[in-house]
Amino acid sequence: METLIALIKEIADEKGISFSDACKEAVREINQYQTSSPKKVETGTSSASSLR
Repeated sequence: METLIALIKEIADEKGISFSDACKEAVREINQYQTSSPKKVETGTSSASSLR
């Protein structure tokens, strides 16, 4: 969970938006991914750039 928070903070800083707005954007993207991809979600590590 700490990794996810750190990634969202990094994205917020890079985009010049608030942490709250970055969280909202992340939730929208996750929800979109879940509805468009019924396959099993892969687990593992990823970089912040893959979330943009």
